[in-house]
Amino acid sequence: MAEVGGVRAGRDAFDPPTLQLLASVMTAIDDGFCVADASGAPVLANLAARRMLGLDEPGGARLDDGAFELDEVTPLARHDHPLRRALRGESTASTVFLRNDAAPQGVVVSVHAAPLRAAEGAVSGAVLVLRDVTAAFREMAERRMLEQELQARADELALVEVDRRSLVARLRQAVDALSTPLLEISEQVLALPIVGELDERRASLTTERLLEEVVRRRCRGVIIDITGVEAIDLAAAQHLLQMIRAVELLGAQCVVSGVGPAVAQALVDTGVELKRLRTSRVLRTALQDMTRLLGAAKGRV
Repeated sequence: MAEVGGVRAGRDAFDPPTLQLLASVMTAIDDGFCVADASGAPVLANLAARRMLGLDEPGGARLDDGAFELDEVTPLARHDHPLRRALRGESTASTVFLRNDAAPQGVVVSVHAAPLRAAEGAVSGAVLVLRDVTAAFREMAERRMLEQELQARADELALVEVDRRSLVARLRQAVDALSTPLLEISEQVLALPIVGELDERRASLTTERLLEEVVRRRCRGVIIDITGVEAIDLAAAQHLLQMIRAVELLGAQCVVSGVGPAVAQALVDTGVELKRLRTSRVLRTALQDMTRLLGAAKGRV
């Protein structure tokens, strides 16, 4: 190839004035520009294209030498090279990895290739425009890697959160079981001491557990001791009355012991009829009351 102003072209491919004009244009741009004949041999290439394609290597080089897939390892199949596709009449835009003696570390290149046609329409060559996108590609790859690392970390944290929630749920179940123990007073009587706050969640769980045990043990009596409950709000009072009513619907007698002034006031404020509610000041008298109730019920049978 002949060279004018940093642009090489095949001999006699262009007259000197035209070649000089092309040289002025192509040396002013950073992109690579290359023209190949119908065989794929370069007939015109600016300096940027020669460096990216390795055309200045000893003995020269083919335009489709040193091309790899973006994994930088797998050689690009010759028939998939943008040049060969352009020579088959295709216009393409692709990204390839190029490595040669001029660029031993390799460069990532965006390649736009198009066929050149003779007057009769036959493909007479190809033109390639190349842009070095290594920096942008590396940045994108690093960003993807960082995103993958962040996603992996997020997945790990999600698993930790699942384990934490599972542990909290198990601990809560254990605390619920310990905070509402069911004591077997006799073969057919259970005692349920309630200590602390009686909120909606705890009342629901306590009621469910109590009713299950009443059915399973075929209990005839339940003593609910609320000595450890200093005060309850209106909602908690309603939950307590619902618990008592549920026990009675299962056919068991129910006595509430340890009712203090604040709890008594809350029960009254519910507006529910309390004539049937059996209460006792302390657990000892509640046991005596339960014994009389069960004895009377047995006598009626």
